Amino acid sequence: MKAVPRCVAAALVLTAVLGASAPAQTAAPPAAETPAVKIVEFVEQDYPLPTTIEARQGPADDAPVLVRLRQGMSLKVKGVVEGNAWLQVALPDGRTGYVHAADIPAVLASTAPPASPSQPASPATVSAQSPASPSSAATPSDQGTNANTESTVTAELPPAIQFTNVDQAMKVEHDTSVFVAPTRDAPQIYGVHSGVVVEVVAISSDKAWAWVSTENSDPAYIAMSDLTTATPEDVQRVAAEFPQAISGRATVTAMTSALRVGEHELDLYGLEGLGPPFTQQLQTLIDRHGRDLHCQRKGAEYVCQTSGKLDIAEEALRSGLAKPGAAATPDYVKAAEEARNAKRGTWAN
Repeated sequence: MKAVPRCVAAALVLTAVLGASAPAQTAAPPAAETPAVKIVEFVEQDYPLPTTIEARQGPADDAPVLVRLRQGMSLKVKGVVEGNAWLQVALPDGRTGYVHAADIPAVLASTAPPASPSQPASPATVSAQSPASPSSAATPSDQGTNANTESTVTAELPPAIQFTNVDQAMKVEHDTSVFVAPTRDAPQIYGVHSGVVVEVVAISSDKAWAWVSTENSDPAYIAMSDLTTATPEDVQRVAAEFPQAISGRATVTAMTSALRVGEHELDLYGLEGLGPPFTQQLQTLIDRHGRDLHCQRKGAEYVCQTSGKLDIAEEALRSGLAKPGAAATPDYVKAAEEARNAKRGTWAN
């Protein structure tokens, strides 16, 4: 089992209570519906996902991605959007999202007129060479054009697993794994050690699986048998490990996204770090500005500035000493583009 790196462990840490002693907040209410969205058919039914998909904020390809949903989980389809290209769905955390209708073909198949007896509907098929993995499962169009497919066999979709929304701090009781789907047969994302505190956002109806919150919103699952209720002392320990503010002399460690500031090790927000020689170059940049940094926690990562209010992450991107991560702000992306256009740092070649 692969050990979880610090940045991943930080992503799993309970973000709702870090640096706070108040009880965990209840789940956020669903976002308000966009008036322009017209539902032409209400479905209100759960469907197992035949492949891993993305749910978006609106029924458009350029709408922001809300979350990735893994193959095999059950998703409630609320209705069909006008045009039959998109479905409105209820996400496990209470939000409303939109997915391509082609991603859950059973929805439109079940709402269409019944097939005539002489032309029965075809069952779902997969390649006989090997089972499709969550990250590489073929879409219906892929299945029809894959030249490597030698034959097809009927594939039974996994049984639907219902989840109930909760907002609960729990502690890993002993070393275990985090899975991409709620089954021990699913691929492991990483391992977590005993004592790690996680935020559970939903629990399966059979009480066997916990859906845990991660910084990048990817679904992740831990067996309930590996968890126990977190005590206030556990939460306080996590808060002490990730304080709201950190100040001190800064040293770049293994990657340009990882620093030691004073006595604390932290990850810079919005960065994909690079190793040597860029770590030495970032250290020189920090030293040039006095080496002392003042950092504020954002989620499980930190935004760090010099005494002159220079954002170190943004300056690293502008110098080509790092790449923008998934959470990069528009200013960070703009700084990285400036470095790319000027062929600085990692963009020099």
